[in-house]
Amino acid sequence: MSKIEHDCVLVKKEILNSENLFLTFESQEIAEQAQPGQFIDLKGAAFLRRPFGIASVNRDRGQFGIGIKKKSAGTAYFFEAKLGNIYSVLGPLGNGFNFEGLKNIFLIGGGTGIYPLLFVLEKAKEIGIKTYIATGFRSQEDILLEEEMGRIATELCIATEDGSAHLKGYAQQALEKLWSEHGEAKPDTGLFCCGPQPMMKMAAVWAESLNLQCQVSTEERMACGIGICRTCAVRVKDLISGELNYDRCCLEGPVFNAEVIQW
Repeated sequence: MSKIEHDCVLVKKEILNSENLFLTFESQEIAEQAQPGQFIDLKGAAFLRRPFGIASVNRDRGQFGIGIKKKSAGTAYFFEAKLGNIYSVLGPLGNGFNFEGLKNIFLIGGGTGIYPLLFVLEKAKEIGIKTYIATGFRSQEDILLEEEMGRIATELCIATEDGSAHLKGYAQQALEKLWSEHGEAKPDTGLFCCGPQPMMKMAAVWAESLNLQCQVSTEERMACGIGICRTCAVRVKDLISGELNYDRCCLEGPVFNAEVIQW
């Protein structure tokens, strides 16, 4: 069984804006094993471990990155992190996105949900899959990872709610624009979603109307990260029996086929 607890050295810290930062850690084991959609549980100070989606991996350097938004004392702690600090990390954890049979992937992300999608773009480019990503932010000042995603994706479309940059509107409008220009509902085309639940639900309904396979990365609060505490339960439906049940976001997820999720 692979070791899941690692001591990881912080090797890079990027302040993206007043609320967001990007941390890069060194861990050959995590870098080698991580797949898009998986997450890590990071321990800081006296607080509980915090789950963060893996946002980027450099296997040659043995490094992985995560994005963090300042939401509480627990996440604010990492804004004071110093290079060279060693952190206890559990990972990689959970089940990620399934790329099998896909040649074109449309992506939609909002909020901190855009971070894991950067790793999806990296992987897709590596294996020759075209990617069209739609993201939504409140204003120009809130836009994250524009350069990084624009460099990797086949095409990036950004929406801002106030119209201060790019398309005026929401991520859904950006997705619809990309689809109108590049989309065709085929078995080799899929939609990957990560972000606020209302956005993902809307995208899942939209994908269903096109008979488009859709995968969503859920963001339930995960305490233990390894399936023991069951605080991250997600209500799902068995597509064969119709039976309703609860899966664990941290273990069976965080990525699920959208059709099983009971929104």
